Amino acid sequence: MYKQQIKSLSKQRDACFLLSDDQSELSAEQEKEIDDLEEQILNLINQDKDSLPIDFIIEELTKLGWAPSLLYDDNGHFAVTADGYQTITEGTSDVTIMCFIPKDYWKDSIREALNYFLDKNS
Repeated sequence: MYKQQIKSLSKQRDACFLLSDDQSELSAEQEKEIDDLEEQILNLINQDKDSLPIDFIIEELTKLGWAPSLLYDDNGHFAVTADGYQTITEGTSDVTIMCFIPKDYWKDSIREALNYFLDKNS
């Protein structure tokens, strides 16, 4: 329902990061606009989280600087978290990831885990 609107806001937010030739850092107005657009995007995602594609939601969160990770526990449960540590990488390489998942984050479906993550973090 809101997918196109989110894409449009995301492009608008990306454009805010472009500096003019005589500018070395973002102005207070640009930073406020970036924050306002992020809030609008998160509100739309939360309003339509049950019908937006899961990959779309995760990709949009990464564009906002979030680092969501989808995990599976080999017992039929999924969790989404953004808390943890990983090795620093350049490009595509092997990565070691360590994270702690509170037991209430484990859900029976990916959608349920993602929705729980969104409810807890936005």
